[in-house]
Amino acid sequence: MGLFSIKTKKQVDGPEAVLVTDLDAMVANPIAFRLHGKIHHLRPVTTKEFFAYSNAILALDRMKDDSKMTDDEILDSYLKLIQAVCSTVTFDDVRSLTHAQASALIKLVIDHVTGRVIETPEPDQKKN
Repeated sequence: MGLFSIKTKKQVDGPEAVLVTDLDAMVANPIAFRLHGKIHHLRPVTTKEFFAYSNAILALDRMKDDSKMTDDEILDSYLKLIQAVCSTVTFDDVRSLTHAQASALIKLVIDHVTGRVIETPEPDQKKN
């Protein structure tokens, strides 16, 4: 014996599913950010790019105990992490980031890769 859905007025075999996330929206809605006056776009993450991102995270993790790493090697590893999803950011862009910008950018990349990024509406689109 099935249940009767009040919303659709049709018989269903069990409780109605609750949509918890829209995975299609992750690739349908491009994410962009401004850095040094230029707009950069985070591209949808393919499986190959996810593995590049994962490898970059592992490299950064291994680095934390290596006191012989130069600043440029650390910046290059950080750049590889970013370029896994945004090829337009350059080494010079990364080199000139402030700490706050670097933290915000890495958070944006991680949130994008993990599907937690939230688009910020333009000021004229915000609801009062």
